[in-house]
Amino acid sequence: MCSLHQSMWTVSQGTMQAAITVQGISAVQETVLRTVHSAVQAAAVQDTAGMYQAVLGYAGQVLMDFKNRSRKFIILEKDALFVPGPKRGAIYDLRRRKLYHLDERLAKLFKSSQDGLSIQEAMLQAGIASEDEISIHLDILLRMDCISVSARPRPFHDIKIRKSPARPMVAWLEPTDRCNLFCVHCFAESRSGINEVELSTEKWLSIIDELDEIGVERVVFTGGEPLLRKDLFQLLEHACSKNSFQYIQILTNATLFAASPLLDLIAEKGIGVGLSFYSNKPEVHDKVTRTPGSWEKTVKGIKLLIDRGIKPAANIVLTRINEDGVDETRRFLVSLGLENDDIMSNVVLPTGRGCHSDYRVKNYDYLLRKAYTPEDCFGPGGWSDYLGTCWRGKFAIKANGKLIPCTMCREVEIGDVSIGRLSEIIESGAFDSIWDIDFDSTRTCSECELRYACTDCRALTYALTGDLYAKDPTCPYDPYTGDATEIFFSNTTGFPPLSLDSRPKRREGLSQAWIGKDLIVSDKRGNVHHRLNSVAGGIWDLLDGDHSLETIEDLIGRRLERGHHFLEQDIIRVVEQLMRLGLVEYAS
Repeated sequence: MCSLHQSMWTVSQGTMQAAITVQGISAVQETVLRTVHSAVQAAAVQDTAGMYQAVLGYAGQVLMDFKNRSRKFIILEKDALFVPGPKRGAIYDLRRRKLYHLDERLAKLFKSSQDGLSIQEAMLQAGIASEDEISIHLDILLRMDCISVSARPRPFHDIKIRKSPARPMVAWLEPTDRCNLFCVHCFAESRSGINEVELSTEKWLSIIDELDEIGVERVVFTGGEPLLRKDLFQLLEHACSKNSFQYIQILTNATLFAASPLLDLIAEKGIGVGLSFYSNKPEVHDKVTRTPGSWEKTVKGIKLLIDRGIKPAANIVLTRINEDGVDETRRFLVSLGLENDDIMSNVVLPTGRGCHSDYRVKNYDYLLRKAYTPEDCFGPGGWSDYLGTCWRGKFAIKANGKLIPCTMCREVEIGDVSIGRLSEIIESGAFDSIWDIDFDSTRTCSECELRYACTDCRALTYALTGDLYAKDPTCPYDPYTGDATEIFFSNTTGFPPLSLDSRPKRREGLSQAWIGKDLIVSDKRGNVHHRLNSVAGGIWDLLDGDHSLETIEDLIGRRLERGHHFLEQDIIRVVEQLMRLGLVEYAS
């Protein structure tokens, strides 16, 4: 059964059925920007050139030309690219670092324009016929910074995607497999007393020299618990002497800093620290680590770091044991001195001990669902070297010298530095088949219009499918239908979690107008417009600070003749998305 959440919310991260999504490629959050202005509706019902031009400006003039049968053509700037998909399409504005995600009709319009048809002909071919629809779509088109209109056609630019040769940039080093904890989810299956042969101090020093010689920029010491290596100070000090390393980091459980001489070196050299943390409650944390007293030692380690001016990053790994307290845990870490932006949370991945389903969160498959969130994947000259693959230019070295693509993909071994030089292994092309994986070579993704602005985790895909070239099964978007499955968003609003007793209200300073069956909510503060379908619009109208979500659930349920148990979570998710967009807040 299709969820109400999916049917009521037509603007969810550019994957539903609204006309167009505008997303700045850098710093994209769960934000949906709609380029439809409510004034268009007022203008559309007035059949005078003056009103059209007063409200729509350039779009109004184009509309009048349209009505006068003047032939006009869509022109794309030279730094813009139209990428069609099976159902929808996307415009990549490389110069302004924006992505426009088009619905089916706009995609058809651009395909027809690409074939040399005029705007009038392209709109008719796309099924855009009524005056209201024409005026709205013209306004949408002309709000794209990279689009203009000309009396003469000009072919769209055929921008070739060129990838420069991959070079090693990031290396994870695992000096040891040993760990003083025994966490239920450990991807490396680390524990105390492992008898696996570890590389010698001399070999690790030699590897660090090679990493510097081949130009690696980021080095991460992990494990196991790296502080169990008695020579870690020596290894870190040696790494800090290298010119190519722009960033050095330790990933640790932070339980051993009290007895370690590392704090001075970390503070002096600016070495980054990342740590795992599971709960603000000692008994819950210790249940995940399966080590009594570990919470107290980790908290002490965090305080030692903070006291030295070292701000660590923290990862709250969600298991069935601690999944219900993530917000309280985050607030606890902030109270210790961590920055909120440096705290992240992930679900257990199905690698190592994480393969055991007993420890996965109850809604594991649901929580893995992720929204399409393009990252900063464009370089100054256009396309970056990454083009979607997380692995390009990265590798990990296990304690025994085995080379793997990353710490989360431990079964795919590419070489062995215990019997050969790292530089020779890389120069042999052993990594090429791994580093060259991108969305042009991934099934289904190779046809998706979003493939040049998307990222995924190949290690997770391989763990779930056993296929390095499969579509990430946690990706909710289906390019063949243009729709998405359920999308999970963690509670990052900064507000307490919503409940049926909550009484959220619409933020002041917003305007709204119904266009057909859709409600357009305009936020003039950022010139952002959001489109909700009729059911979501009905919820919006009730968000006045007086109605509780329970009352809204009852009213919507009676209107739709749906049982309450189908509605509760869907309504809460929609309101949470509105809160993330800054449109809704708690009533004072």
